[in-house]
Amino acid sequence: MNTSLLASIKWVISQHGESVLGNPLQLKKLIANHTKNEPKEERIAFGRCIEMGFYKELKNAQNINERSKIKTELAQKLQIKTALNISLCKDALDILDMAIYGNIAPFLSMAIPNQNSKYRDIINKIKNQVFIIWKKPEIKWVTIGLLTIMVVAIIFSFFLKSNSNNSEDSIIDKRIEELKRITEQQEQIAEQLELIKQQIEDERNRNNTNTQNTTRQQTQKEKLIENLQNELLMKILAEKKEGRIDITGNIKVLVFPTNYRGNKFREELDNLTPIIQESINIIIQQAKKYNQNIIIEWEYITLYNGAYITINNNSEALKQYNQFRNIYNNFNHVVLIYAVDKVERSYFTFTGKLGNTEENAIIWFRDDNRFSSGTLAHEIFHAFGAEDLYYEKGVVPPEVENNFKILLGNSIMINSQSTSGLDPINAWLIGWNKKPEPWYAWFIDKRDKSVDLGLY
Repeated sequence: MNTSLLASIKWVISQHGESVLGNPLQLKKLIANHTKNEPKEERIAFGRCIEMGFYKELKNAQNINERSKIKTELAQKLQIKTALNISLCKDALDILDMAIYGNIAPFLSMAIPNQNSKYRDIINKIKNQVFIIWKKPEIKWVTIGLLTIMVVAIIFSFFLKSNSNNSEDSIIDKRIEELKRITEQQEQIAEQLELIKQQIEDERNRNNTNTQNTTRQQTQKEKLIENLQNELLMKILAEKKEGRIDITGNIKVLVFPTNYRGNKFREELDNLTPIIQESINIIIQQAKKYNQNIIIEWEYITLYNGAYITINNNSEALKQYNQFRNIYNNFNHVVLIYAVDKVERSYFTFTGKLGNTEENAIIWFRDDNRFSSGTLAHEIFHAFGAEDLYYEKGVVPPEVENNFKILLGNSIMINSQSTSGLDPINAWLIGWNKKPEPWYAWFIDKRDKSVDLGLY
């Protein structure tokens, strides 16, 4: 702000009275003569303030806040009118403002610390009141005196606050001491808790030792009981296998295309041959799984003139056995199969004991209009001494099949499927599985002997 320009304006007003501010032409002329040496742009800006009547608008302001707002708006108008820099326009308005109100505005606009906003509000109210009464010269000095008192009061309040801060510091110190005391108590409690924790841990270790000893004793008893039970089961298992022969060496299988009870055999042997061979392959593969090497030879048997044999029941089938057993006495085992071109349930019949038969014969029917290699392999395993594991009402109870599937899954002795293997229980019965489990005993001889017709 150009202070020399302000001084010139104040000199003009002091010489010609405040009323000259209401006469723009006269004031402009007087200032122009007195401020010839001032910068041209500042003189232009102030002169335009006078011409545009900004004096009246500032004079009518009710308080400092309103004056500040009016000055901002007038500075923008002046910039538009003169195309001067906005800072020059603001300076011109400040000069006019200070010419009207003296130099009290800067005094009352002094900075108030942010932390004392309540004092700043008081001073703002005082400012507004002061500028209302400042226009009256007779109380100007009284107002200045009041303001001086207010400044002294503010300084004194800062002093009091300083003492208050000292008091607060004392309170904080006391709280710090209290926190230290509480912390020490917490450390003592933590040590006590750690001691209790260690005691509990020691007690737990003693209990665990006792529990381990008890468990060890129980485990020893359980092992002993288990060993005794297994010994008993193995004895039962040995008794159930007693008299059975192991299937080893060379085996002869004789297949008779058969006219059965008036039903003619019409199937082409070329169609039947691959089915029989597949069933033989199934048996050999299962033997290898249990590390057994067996040889199976098979052939068709017909009458001397090429005709097919005729039988009416299983007894007639069994009568043929001894004749052919004598013919093929160089084989370890001989199995007779009667292929019947009829849909019916296939079965194995024998005399003697399963697993050590005197005579045997398989009556092999069609399954659903076709001969099945899985069914034939199932029946040949019966000829070797294997037992059924599937549920058959009145013959084999349902728990046999259910328990077996839980323990071992499936077997060709349950579903007669060519893809199913021979289970380890029946593999043990025919002498292939050399490591039986004691619980095998539960599954053996489950057939109801009262209704057993010797057909499997």
